[in-house]
Amino acid sequence: MKVGLRQCIDNLKHDARMTDINLKASILTQADIKKHLDSLPDLESQTLKMDLDNQDDADGADDLFGKQDIN
Repeated sequence: MKVGLRQCIDNLKHDARMTDINLKASILTQADIKKHLDSLPDLESQTLKMDLDNQDDADGADDLFGKQDIN
């Protein structure tokens, strides 16, 4: 299947790295972005929450995967 340049650009329309460019070029409006974000599924239940501010374990070990010896 051959993909044209226009289709590639359209596929990146809502790419976070392209938001400012698309807003400045009037390809998207703030309303378009809000509508797109509202249409995304809530995947919070599929995430792993990490406490990066936890000072209880100051050895820097990765507790999720266990401690490994580094030689």
